[in-house]
Amino acid sequence: MYIIDKNNDFYDHFSHIYGLDKSIVFDRRGSIILNDDMLVATAVDLRYYGKESRGHVLLEIGDIQYLIEISNITYKKNISETVESYDVNLLHTYEEHRHIYEPLVSLHHIHIYYGFFWRRKKDDKLEIPSLDEAIRRHRDDHPIDLPILANTKLTSILNAEKIWQDLQNYISSLDNDKDVSLPMTDVEKASTHGFDKHSFRHPIK
Repeated sequence: MYIIDKNNDFYDHFSHIYGLDKSIVFDRRGSIILNDDMLVATAVDLRYYGKESRGHVLLEIGDIQYLIEISNITYKKNISETVESYDVNLLHTYEEHRHIYEPLVSLHHIHIYYGFFWRRKKDDKLEIPSLDEAIRRHRDDHPIDLPILANTKLTSILNAEKIWQDLQNYISSLDNDKDVSLPMTDVEKASTHGFDKHSFRHPIK
């Protein structure tokens, strides 16, 4: 798989391990570098629910979806909406091979009521909603398209190699391989190969 993007994510290096297949192109230009504040704000949706200590997101990668709980959220004192700490927990992986949203990778707020779709059983385990139920519970007026996950705790619960393989398999299944000669500026071409505008400056003598 060949990834076109000036930003790097935590699964990108597998392209070099398995080899660059330029017939399978992930055009990730326009990606958004996700940080802790953005992740937590998406999970709890501060505009509607205030500074909650728990929330949920649905992360779609290709045709795989991850239901993730963000919990034990604390905020820095006297700094609005700035996160101090939080925990992440992968509740469920949906592998029904259905791509729901338009971008290849996207992050969505899922509002789940405990006791409605989620019921406490006698063994005190949570009942995982079906994928269709989870999608119906989204409040999706501010998704994050093409998020770069590397700077968040999501990397501790997600398998980078699996993400790379799932993306490659999904793009291959579309049967619409792109020509890597698609329009790119010189700056974008340099960024894709690991250079930036400072790389070619003459050294200071």
